Amino acid sequence: MKKLLLLLSLIPLMMAACTSNGDKPAADTTALTTAAKSHLNSLNALPELITLNGVPLATADTFVSNFINKPSVYKSPTSIWFSKAYVDSLKALLYKEGADGFRIYFATYPNGHNVIITSTRETGVPDTHQDYFEHSSKFLKTADARGVVDYTGRKGATLYDPALKCPGTDNCNATYTHYLKCDEAAARVKNFTNDKFLTTSEWFDIEVLDNLSKELNGNSSADGIRIYYARNTNPTKNTHGFVITTTKPSGTNSSTHDDYYTCTTKFRDLDNGEQCPNNCNGVTWPKP
Repeated sequence: MKKLLLLLSLIPLMMAACTSNGDKPAADTTALTTAAKSHLNSLNALPELITLNGVPLATADTFVSNFINKPSVYKSPTSIWFSKAYVDSLKALLYKEGADGFRIYFATYPNGHNVIITSTRETGVPDTHQDYFEHSSKFLKTADARGVVDYTGRKGATLYDPALKCPGTDNCNATYTHYLKCDEAAARVKNFTNDKFLTTSEWFDIEVLDNLSKELNGNSSADGIRIYYARNTNPTKNTHGFVITTTKPSGTNSSTHDDYYTCTTKFRDLDNGEQCPNNCNGVTWPKP
């Protein structure tokens, strides 16, 4: 609307220039038109309110609110695959913007469960990671940013496979805060239940992106990550959250992305972020 009003306000100015300087209409009009185009271009360059997986804020509000207002149960597979290019671009963007991490929300799209991913910043308040949505990156409007959701429990999502054989040694850093062993990761994603979701989001520090990027770039066959819906197997917690694995092209189908469970750079399966409702400082949803 602001752009429309701007264009409309320029019309009488241009007409006035032609009327008062009849002997120089072309020069004045050209200068004014150039200035108008420059101003419009600057408006187009302003940050857009958008999530890290390419969803406009207003739409994201609908999707996350749908999930929160009608909490469902974890009864079927849900995973979303993102490319290596997405991880690398996200890392570069968040460091450029001075972010301290990212938050993954559970969401309900028109076609089923999915995620909304937001960037976060420190606010000066302890233990607060504030969502923000102002981004100028064109990458966030690409297919890579949207990811590929799957509800079949196949297509490379091998943590769902009942015949999965985890490696005896994974060469990963077991002391890392977000580390999960393969068998524990599998148990969490297959921990279906009739309990309704209580968790609405999970926050991860920017170091997670560092380590994912290192792993993907340190392994020549790696091609992306997969984010699983999951549920903690600890009987004292039983909270829902996310498990993140790294992937590589399938040996039989390059369009299928298989999870892999060994580390090139010591880091792999991830969870143990900060979950809301236990820690909701800085979240956009649920709304106050």
